[in-house]
Amino acid sequence: MLEENGDEIGLLMTDQRMPGEKGVWLLERARQLRPHIIRILVTAYADMDAAISAVNSGAIYKYVSKPWDRRNWS
Repeated sequence: MLEENGDEIGLLMTDQRMPGEKGVWLLERARQLRPHIIRILVTAYADMDAAISAVNSGAIYKYVSKPWDRRNWS
């Protein structure tokens, strides 16, 4: 989808835990294909190390902790 429609996508938000794939892997691939897309990872506290690593490597712009409280996210 990113290869075919990447110019129309401005934001990619995914959970870290998905069936068969980790969210950081998807976001890293998205960064390689379409670096302009804003990449956000949703993660539970148990996956916080993966989120921090992804931020440090540049794979994601921001992470959101679950449970999500919109009042604490800007």
